Amino acid sequence: MQSRHPDAYQFLPKTYVLPEDWKRLRQCEGENDCELLIIKPLADSCGRGIHVVNNINQIPNNKSYVVSKYISNPYLINKLKFDLRLYVLVTSYEPLKVYFYSDGLTRFATNTYEPEKGALDDRFMHLTNYSVNKFAPKFQPNTSEDADDQGSKWSWLGLKRHLEQQGIHEGNYVPQIKDTIIKTLISAETYIKPLLRFTPSPQSCFELYGFDIMFDDHLKPWLIEVNISPSLTQGSPLDRKVKSGLLNDVVSIVHPEPPLPHFESGSEQEIFALLDREYERKGDFELIFPCLDGEKYFEYFESHSKSNELALKWLQNMNRK
Repeated sequence: MQSRHPDAYQFLPKTYVLPEDWKRLRQCEGENDCELLIIKPLADSCGRGIHVVNNINQIPNNKSYVVSKYISNPYLINKLKFDLRLYVLVTSYEPLKVYFYSDGLTRFATNTYEPEKGALDDRFMHLTNYSVNKFAPKFQPNTSEDADDQGSKWSWLGLKRHLEQQGIHEGNYVPQIKDTIIKTLISAETYIKPLLRFTPSPQSCFELYGFDIMFDDHLKPWLIEVNISPSLTQGSPLDRKVKSGLLNDVVSIVHPEPPLPHFESGSEQEIFALLDREYERKGDFELIFPCLDGEKYFEYFESHSKSNELALKWLQNMNRK
């Protein structure tokens, strides 16, 4: 997608998948010293095997890795790196329906970010993974659901309050995050839609994603990764508050409903009726696609979708009421 729409997909750091991209990696980064790269084993989780290198010869050549440009100018709070875990629910890819949850998590590294002084192997400075930093000497656990802007894990709402206190309104960064989410899911749609033919109907499945976002020092959001199985473990009062509300609203919005046999499958009547029922029980989710300016995204879809046009028409009609 970056090759087809390079200007629109500038939110993902340059990334290589090894071993397939070894040649491209050497061509782009050189044979020896390079800008910092972050190395992640494929199909692993919880920060296992992640490390930072400044020379591609430090990358093992006998394993599969995702290698990305390291964001070396992160936005800092109290001199610490952090990233966001934001929750996104997709209830359909035909039409594409995307819901953005109102809360999420802000996860901090625990050592002061001083790359000019710190070693590349200082995982507590470079990595924001909660599963890594909870073992750090400077880790500050959350002890109250109301203390959502303290310690080593905040809520998304707590972070927005903090930024607002610094004079940074959410209008400066939230629209860009939503744009990143929508474009990312459009890029995956080509690979997911064909699988829907094995389901009873396009409405019979859903997916909850965990989007990991990091700000640079200009408050530009960068997509770090998308998790198809975000952790729902509730290891602290703050986790319980955020994730129990999340789960409640997921169950509510995807609650099985009887089919609508009197409507033709994929028809305007069926799509409108399903969107009506879904929207009524969205809870603290926000519908971000379709959106009122959704036509601007149509060029990124690989093929024309009548159902996406109908979903947009439903939203426009609802907005006029």
